[in-house]
Amino acid sequence: LVVNPSYEESHNVGTPDGSYIGIGGTSGATWYVDPRLSVHGRNSLRLRNPKEGETISVQPFPILLQPGKRYRVSVWGRGERAGMRFSVSLDALAGEAGSFELGTDWQEYTAEFTASEKAGGRTGMSVRLDGPGTAWFDALQVVPVE
Repeated sequence: LVVNPSYEESHNVGTPDGSYIGIGGTSGATWYVDPRLSVHGRNSLRLRNPKEGETISVQPFPILLQPGKRYRVSVWGRGERAGMRFSVSLDALAGEAGSFELGTDWQEYTAEFTASEKAGGRTGMSVRLDGPGTAWFDALQVVPVE
């Protein structure tokens, strides 16, 4: 359901098509479509937070969920060092779908959820790097669970 899940489309150099980027705190946090590392396709999305309290998140264009239906969200990720944390949030849940600890090798992170009754229509989601450091993300998906 996610537009441009592997960040292959990037008509403006370094900026992924189909996503909004949110920067909290000061503007020292950065993002970039990175052609050097990937799990799927040619690119991944690199997020960098310079210090604690400076967060950065990527919000794909809103997706359409059916209230009461079960879904799985998954994303591949890796950090520059083990122990870094990131979160996946969905408006349809009114909060986090999951908070995860990154390793230094590519790993798939998943969570299942049931869309709330408030999920009618389009809903937003985000992947947020929660602390300082650099992390890469690829193949962000939301799929219905049968």
